[in-house]
Amino acid sequence: MLGIKLVNRIIKAIRSQASPSQIASGFILGMLLGLLSFKSLFSAVIIILIIILNVNIAMAIAGYGFFRLIAWGVDPWLHTLGYWLLVDIKALQGMWTSLYNIPIFPLTRFNNTILLGSLVTSIVLIVPVYTLVKRFVVLYRERWAEKLKRWKIVQVIKGSKFFEWIGRISKIGA
Repeated sequence: MLGIKLVNRIIKAIRSQASPSQIASGFILGMLLGLLSFKSLFSAVIIILIIILNVNIAMAIAGYGFFRLIAWGVDPWLHTLGYWLLVDIKALQGMWTSLYNIPIFPLTRFNNTILLGSLVTSIVLIVPVYTLVKRFVVLYRERWAEKLKRWKIVQVIKGSKFFEWIGRISKIGA
């Protein structure tokens, strides 16, 4: 049921009056949370940002789930990137040592190769993913929303007893 509710909330978010920027920002924060380890200070800061900022929480959850699956598959590559940054580039070793000696900085766990590789990858992906999600929402609202409503399969699904049942169940949990 949780999956159905999440898909329902994502569709509602895309169709809602929320700005495309709010939707894309929520997805980006979810992406950051999904790529980074949950046991770091970075994750706590991102969760606080999701709560404080005016972003779409359903899209943050969707971004988290999507990029958590991706992170699981690309962990070896993220480890290689993090190892390269931490160990192989000798010019950065003084900076890493200085950062580690700052009292709160070790809580970020930046010295973990996978976490550092994930952090760098997520920073690089912020602008392209934000742009793609925002563009998708705008295109969906302008071009596809009305067309999809007229599809026979959508009308059949919306008119079915199963769709009514799912609607009643999702109202119970709300």
